[in-house]
Amino acid sequence: MNDVTPLLTTQRKTKRRSIKTKFLLALLVLSLLPLILFMAIARYVMMDLRNEVKKEFLHHAHADIGRLAKSQAAIARAMLGKVEMETQTAAFFAQALLRDPAAFSHTRSYSANDKPENSATASKYVLAPDLSADAAQPVLDLTSNMDGLFALIAKGDPNLEEIYIGTQSGVYRMHPWNDQSLDDLDFKLYPAPEQLSEDGKISGELRQAFKLYGVTLSAQARVKTIGAENQWVISDDESGNVFLLRREKAGLAVYSAYDPRTRPWYRRAIGRDGVAWTKYPNWGGGRDLFSLKENQIGDKVSTGIALEFAERGIFLVANAPISIGNDGRWSLQDKNGNNYELRETNGKLTVYDVDIVTCSRAVLDREGRLAGVVGLDMSMESLRTKIIHTPDEVEGYAFLLNAQGELVDQERPDMFIPAPGSPIRSNMNAGKIGHDYDAAAATDVFYAPIYSADGKSFWSLGFSMPEAEITRLAEPIRRKMFLMLELILGIGAAMVILVIGVANRMSDRITGPIESLGAGVMRIGSGDLDYRLDVRTRDEIEDLADAFNKMVADLKTYIRDLKTTTAEKERFASELRVAHDIQMSFLKKIFPAFPQRGDFSLYATIKTAREVGGDLYDFSLLDDTRLFFYVGDVADKGVPASLIMAITMTLMKRASVQPGITPAGILDQVNKTLAEDNENVMFVTLFAGILDLKTGDLAFSNAGHNPPVILRADGECSFLKLPDGLVLGAMTDAEYHDDKVRLRPGDMIVTYTDGVTEAMNLKRELYSEARLKETVTRMTGRSVEDTIEAVITSVKDHAAGAPQSDDIAVLAVKRS
Repeated sequence: MNDVTPLLTTQRKTKRRSIKTKFLLALLVLSLLPLILFMAIARYVMMDLRNEVKKEFLHHAHADIGRLAKSQAAIARAMLGKVEMETQTAAFFAQALLRDPAAFSHTRSYSANDKPENSATASKYVLAPDLSADAAQPVLDLTSNMDGLFALIAKGDPNLEEIYIGTQSGVYRMHPWNDQSLDDLDFKLYPAPEQLSEDGKISGELRQAFKLYGVTLSAQARVKTIGAENQWVISDDESGNVFLLRREKAGLAVYSAYDPRTRPWYRRAIGRDGVAWTKYPNWGGGRDLFSLKENQIGDKVSTGIALEFAERGIFLVANAPISIGNDGRWSLQDKNGNNYELRETNGKLTVYDVDIVTCSRAVLDREGRLAGVVGLDMSMESLRTKIIHTPDEVEGYAFLLNAQGELVDQERPDMFIPAPGSPIRSNMNAGKIGHDYDAAAATDVFYAPIYSADGKSFWSLGFSMPEAEITRLAEPIRRKMFLMLELILGIGAAMVILVIGVANRMSDRITGPIESLGAGVMRIGSGDLDYRLDVRTRDEIEDLADAFNKMVADLKTYIRDLKTTTAEKERFASELRVAHDIQMSFLKKIFPAFPQRGDFSLYATIKTAREVGGDLYDFSLLDDTRLFFYVGDVADKGVPASLIMAITMTLMKRASVQPGITPAGILDQVNKTLAEDNENVMFVTLFAGILDLKTGDLAFSNAGHNPPVILRADGECSFLKLPDGLVLGAMTDAEYHDDKVRLRPGDMIVTYTDGVTEAMNLKRELYSEARLKETVTRMTGRSVEDTIEAVITSVKDHAAGAPQSDDIAVLAVKRS
């Protein structure tokens, strides 16, 4: 009988799996492990690469905006420094007028009601309401001498809006002239208040009457009687407003008046040893920006008005108050605190930018007392477009602080501005240059000072760059990395399902090389451009590694060549700029060259085709009665021509001072020196003349140069017939001859180089001597400056955008 062991019910049964299942599970595990490992490595490499990209973005952005801050500060320094120098010049000239008035004559002064023949060269005067015309006349006569200087400054600086002077007596003279009146009727009070003042202060009755018309008088406002007890002046020092009150039969007429002594630019300049900058709203003035489509306006900013402003980059606060004025005028502010005025004209509302930045300086009399203040206006638009502005490719925004550390303006209303008293603001107020990071705002701030011309004060230009703006640029790369990870994961899962039988071997063949490739990418990404990938799979992965190695080698070569090329270009460009500055220093550019002489006028200009050129001119008084001048052209361009030009000018100057020498004698001496050892056969064409200022006889000689144009006072125009003469520097035995022509009073001679007559347009048509003669003829009776400006403009119009092919020089002399 067999022994049978009974099955215990408590014994647990193990779950059976087939060999096929275990094999498949083993293959699946063996397939998943390399895939998971590869994904982890790829994710690590890509995340690390993302951080490296972010770091590089920050590094390059910091470097770029740091350079931008310094560059913009330099531009602002040049722009504002020029205005300061112009203000100093005007103030010193005004001071000279006041200290020696007998040395100056006077011209006619024009009010807003007297239109001059040429409003661009004339100024307009306004008298304070307490100043009579008779009392103001001596000051008007004396300050009329400022018109010429005002016109010259305005012509040389397009950033200026107005130039003016206000005197301590109450005379205000501004350039250029316009017909805008500063004493318009604002409103009339019917009936007139019974009491206007209480111990010199504004009475409550008068104050309430003004408030009914939208005018609030401050506690500093004062009223005084002028004239014959029927006129009063109200001066409000806090707002700068001045009103003239005149009693009429039925009431009291209130006029807006202008007194320069109450204006911010005048008050800030008092007591300062140097210029003062002031930003303030110039109500009634300013520049028109655009017309509103919405013609209905209330006492608050509507959505429609806010949208129209936003379309032009001006952001208003919705439902912000709008100040209601008189005569169809309203005023409001944007988020930056900039002021705008809305004026109703012909049924339309026009928006004006009324904020003005003024540079002013006090003028003292010979006893050192305040005699007046000179001011130059710049519009805020000029500052915003040229200084408070960053290029589109830079992820940052600019702002400007004045010498008192106050915010002048900012590029965007929602940008970060360091708070007053913060470390960044303190560094800026101290005139430092550098970069700080505000952790609370996660923003980098770069700043640089803008020193005044005398170095006694400075403004500060800053750039805010949010870190999020920089990292935002790396966001597309991050998204692509995660998309690549997801794609790899999906492909890996499909490979496990479809090719489970060969998962282990394929994993070793694919994951290993990719891992090596990822590690190589990480190493190269860290900056090791000498590292090379070593992949030997005899498939596309090996091709990718080879292509990557070639790309890294090419990149290394490119970076090395780029550094060399960039350094050479910067050095060459710097040398050309220095050469240009040196060359231009040889030429006289201050006109009028002889302001003390009234028997002739002279003007010259030069336009080089490259950084340095070969055209030349010069002039000088040999004695009280003889004027020596010449114009020449070196037969080349660029640096070699500039060297020959400098040598020629030196030789001409040395030869011209010899007693009794003639133009032909001067050319003979210069030619002999230039022709010696002239291995490169560089030569110079030149016309030279000596004008007898008493008789008008012009002795001249020629060395292969273009014939000058003679414009007679009666309008007759012709080319001067020249004696034969070989170009300078070709042959040592060349002969030169003198000839003469007489210039009568009013006659003009215009000399030039072939860059004028041979200037070409896009069709390669020459400007020609005929066109030059026609242009000069049209300038009969005009000044030498106008004539030369007309020639240069005519040549530019003819070129019509074609690049300048040769240097251009023009010199004109006119007998008075």
